[in-house]
Amino acid sequence: MAQKELDDTILFKITDWIAKLAYVNLLWVGFTIMGGVVLGLFPATVALFFITRKWVLGEKPVSLVKSFFQAFREDFWKANAIGYSAGALGVFLFTDVFLASTLDNAFGFWLTFFFSVLFILFLTMVVFLFPLFVHVKESFYHYFKFAFLIGLSSLHYLLFIITGSALAIALFAMVPAAAIFFAASVFAMIITLFSMKAFDRVENRKRGDGSLAS
Repeated sequence: MAQKELDDTILFKITDWIAKLAYVNLLWVGFTIMGGVVLGLFPATVALFFITRKWVLGEKPVSLVKSFFQAFREDFWKANAIGYSAGALGVFLFTDVFLASTLDNAFGFWLTFFFSVLFILFLTMVVFLFPLFVHVKESFYHYFKFAFLIGLSSLHYLLFIITGSALAIALFAMVPAAAIFFAASVFAMIITLFSMKAFDRVENRKRGDGSLAS
């Protein structure tokens, strides 16, 4: 009897998480479309990370739709500003890598290497950017600065995120239909889980020596 109750509890938790991930993924798609995609993508992504952060912290939103909409609405313009600023920087660096790679000489090789390193550092920053945005209130510039510093100081958590994301990609490759219902929420959950650990580590250091960076 006890084993059956345990099995029922485990089964309930699994099905509950599957339902929640599918539901919040649907909200992300819906609110992205509601914002006309162009203006809805980044606010919806911020709202998605807002919800996954609550789950990682053990909090249960009274209403997923209400909480999602509140996060979507409150940071609508700021989310777009940060998202498109990061996107513009990413496009700029990727273009530099491509153009440098067309130079067939030693200078082109080292220039490609230089911009490739910058692009990798940029990707490291982006991984932590949206989780940080919903975790603390900072100025526009400081979100980029602190996401970059946290990324550099938390490479093992970055590796966990990459590994978890790679496993998720492999799973979605085997079951492509699942990506429609779970891709955004699963990736957000993986990133949030390890980002929160990175933030806790940095905050513990901050309490120990005064500050992360000035």
